[in-house]
Amino acid sequence: MASSKSGVHGAAGSRSARVMACHPSADAYGSDRMLAETLRHLADSYRVHLVLPEKGPLEHYLRNIGSLTWSENPRVLVIRKSLLGISGLLRLPGALLSSLISALKQIRHVGPDLIYVNTITQPSWMVAAWLLRIPCIVHVREAEWSARWVVRRALCLPLRSAQLVLVNSADTARFIAVNSFGSGVASRTEIIHNGKDWSALKRMQRDTAAVLGQSVKMKTLLLVGRLSPRKGQDLALHALRTLLSRGWDLRLVFVGDTFEGYEWFEASLRAEVDANALGDRVTFAGFHLDVGNFYAEADVAVVPSRAEPFGTVAVEALAAGVPCVAARVGGLTEIIQDGKNGLLFDVGDANDLAVSIEKLLRGEISAEEIAAQGVRDADSRFSEAAYRKSVLDAFSMALHDRGGSHV
Repeated sequence: MASSKSGVHGAAGSRSARVMACHPSADAYGSDRMLAETLRHLADSYRVHLVLPEKGPLEHYLRNIGSLTWSENPRVLVIRKSLLGISGLLRLPGALLSSLISALKQIRHVGPDLIYVNTITQPSWMVAAWLLRIPCIVHVREAEWSARWVVRRALCLPLRSAQLVLVNSADTARFIAVNSFGSGVASRTEIIHNGKDWSALKRMQRDTAAVLGQSVKMKTLLLVGRLSPRKGQDLALHALRTLLSRGWDLRLVFVGDTFEGYEWFEASLRAEVDANALGDRVTFAGFHLDVGNFYAEADVAVVPSRAEPFGTVAVEALAAGVPCVAARVGGLTEIIQDGKNGLLFDVGDANDLAVSIEKLLRGEISAEEIAAQGVRDADSRFSEAAYRKSVLDAFSMALHDRGGSHV
C-alpha cells in the first residue's frame, strides 16, 4: 500500500480508481458531516462521485471538496420507520425492486471500482454491488436495538455481501454481530471512531471554570441534535424544571430541527414550555450549519439520548472545552469517561441528569479539569489524522482484495 503522506491509495497505487459513495440524506447532522469528512479524505486519493436522494444543506460541506462530484437519485429507496409498519411492509417488496433497478442503472452509468454505502438504510446499493461483482464497503453508523427482531435482522442481512464493514463504535459492532446470522460479517467488521479537525471549536473555548463560578450569571445548558424522543430533549426539559425549582438560574438551548414524522414531538415540547411558563428559559434555535457559537456560549452540554451508536456532538463538546453530561448508553460510554472528561447519567432518568448537572454547577466536580481532559481526548482519541489513516487503509485493502461475493 502506498504511503498516506503521498496521497496515493487504491488499486495499483493509482489515483484513477473510482469510488461511488451513496448516502441516504442531504441533511447536515452528525453522520452527514462525518460523511463529508470521509469524502474529503477519499478525494485526495480517488475519483469520488456521491449519490444523494435530494438536494440539501450537506452540499455546503461538499463544495469545499475539490475533486468530488455528486448527483441526486430520489428513486433509490431509503428505509424509514414509516416503511416498517404494516402498510409500509406491504409496499416494501415492490419499492425494493424498483429501487434495485434504479441503483443498477446508476452504478453502470458511473462505472465505479468500489461502492461505499454510508449506513444500512440503503440495501439496494449493497445488493446491486453484489450482483455486479463490485467491491462494497458499508459504513454502519446506527445500532437500532429498539427495533423488532425481524427488522434488525433484515437491516443487517445485506451486509453479507460487503467486502468490509466499518462501524463507528463497539456498540455498533456488537449490534452487527448479534443480528447478522453468524455469516462471517463480524470478522469483516472494523471499528473506526469518528474523528475530524476540531480547531474551529477550540478557537471558541473560554474559561469554563471561571464562567461556572460567576454566581450572578444565568448559566446555559446546550443540547445539539434533531428533535426526537431518541435524542431526549424531553429529559433535558424535565431536568431544567427540576434545577429551576432548586433555585438555579438556567436556560436551555435546543439546536436542531425535527425529524420528519416527529413534528408531534416538537409540538409536545413547546406545549410543555408554554404550560410551565418557560418561554424565557427555553430557546428553540432551529438548525444551524455552524454550531461553534452555541458551544462558545454554553456552560454545560447535555447529550441525553435514549440510544446513540456514537455521539459526535459529545466529542464536539469535548473539543470546545464545554463540560459534557451524557447518557450512559451506546457509543457515548466510549467517548465519555465518567468523572474524567465528562459525566454519565442513567439513560432515560431526567432526575439523574439534573443531579449530574448540579454537581458541575456546585463545583463538586471540577469543570476546569473535566474540560481540559475533554480537549486532550478530542485531540488524541478522535483526531482527524487517525480517522483519515484508518479510512484510507480500509479502502486500499478493499480495492486490493477483490474477493467477490461473501454470501
